[in-house]
Amino acid sequence: MSRPPVYLVACAKTKAAQPCAAKDLYRSDWFRKARAYVEAQSAPWFILSARHGLLDPDAVVAPYEANLPRMCKLDRRAWATKVHHALFAKRLLPVFGRRIVFLAGAVYREHLEPGLTLNGRDPGAVETPMRGLGLGQQLAWLTAHGPQLTPTPPSPVAASPAHEAIEPMLVISTAHVRPATMEGLAAGERGGPAPHRVIPHAYGAIVYVGEPPGCAGFRPGAGLCLGQSRP
Repeated sequence: MSRPPVYLVACAKTKAAQPCAAKDLYRSDWFRKARAYVEAQSAPWFILSARHGLLDPDAVVAPYEANLPRMCKLDRRAWATKVHHALFAKRLLPVFGRRIVFLAGAVYREHLEPGLTLNGRDPGAVETPMRGLGLGQQLAWLTAHGPQLTPTPPSPVAASPAHEAIEPMLVISTAHVRPATMEGLAAGERGGPAPHRVIPHAYGAIVYVGEPPGCAGFRPGAGLCLGQSRP
């Protein structure tokens, strides 16, 4: 009887605020769906952590700031070597009769996959079911192939650097919009020459505007954050 495959799941940026089991640390919708999918396979799985390398889902870890795509190529190669050595130590490589299934993007696989497939001589050793899919398509694939999940209430997450406070919008001073009620803003009370509209946002109301004074290069989709700010 063939041995079950090993699933390698990419980590996520959004994390819990306190140390916890690695499988509970990452709080993105994508990771939650990926975890549900692999746990339903009744097969071993590990997390590909930018900080820790190959991470056991039950290992207790603290929140951290590390981003594999932002590492230089030399560091990404070193990271892949570290993961490969960890798989070897656990006898989870294809040479030991294990097939590797990636739920991870190209940046996680680029220097790791060649060693697993013997530089392409054993392509069947690795499977990437979501290869080439965008984020939305991946979420749809995981929803279609994984178990149905019940909504979970929001939980505290680790603070992000200031420049990532609200994504993907550029946050500028509210000085460009004179005080007004939200109803007034929606009706057209605003400072600045460009059209705007008010839409809800998780961390407050976002007033979309054109290019306010002194903000050269302000692009459509940027906005002003009024009201509650991100914790």
